[in-house]
Amino acid sequence: MDNKWIIILLLFFSVLSSKVFCQADTSNHHSKWYKFVVQYDGRYSSINYNPTRFFGLLIGYKFKRNQMISLGAYTTVNPFKPFYKESQYYDNQLLSNVYIKENFYLYFCSAAYEYSYFDTKRWEFSVPMEIGFGIGKSYFEKKWEFNQQTNSFSEKQTTDYLPVQIGHEIQYKIYPWLNARVQGGYRYSLFNKLLNDNKDIKYNGFYFSFGLRVYPLRVYRIFIQKKTS
Repeated sequence: MDNKWIIILLLFFSVLSSKVFCQADTSNHHSKWYKFVVQYDGRYSSINYNPTRFFGLLIGYKFKRNQMISLGAYTTVNPFKPFYKESQYYDNQLLSNVYIKENFYLYFCSAAYEYSYFDTKRWEFSVPMEIGFGIGKSYFEKKWEFNQQTNSFSEKQTTDYLPVQIGHEIQYKIYPWLNARVQGGYRYSLFNKLLNDNKDIKYNGFYFSFGLRVYPLRVYRIFIQKKTS
């Protein structure tokens, strides 16, 4: 692994460990801030100059009022096309009825740490950091006619990669149990060397996401527990 990756990972985990473990507080003042979170995350970005959407679900544990750790799972909604189309000529002759199908999907899980530095009755600003592990699957198929013969070629590849990102998030508290959220930031990833060298996938770049954050225990207390009590 490249030295810069080692530095990035060390910085990430040092910040995470210092926030989570070095600021332990068991006082009653903070005990009420231990709460679970379920979050929908729709991310928009560009990979290899193709607009790409991600869909994800996140389960988190918020504590000490301004910190949260979470696990999430994500996948691409629309497959993007990292491959360059091959020439439609062979031996200086034009191929006929050329059919090309090319897709690339991403799946990954991630662990995240989020620190809120501004929190009011209606607004919350935070800095989320994320690191994960994912799999990329590519499929390429080409069919063409040449000299009155039908020819075909197909290829499948799978690679693993390491996504890392940091951003800034703004939340608006619609109800005590529901927040609307937007986030923007930058992501960086290390694809496995074979796929990245052969296909030149340009994964690094800025992203934008939006979604909803729900506090299930508050939903239970407001809508279910009160009715039964």
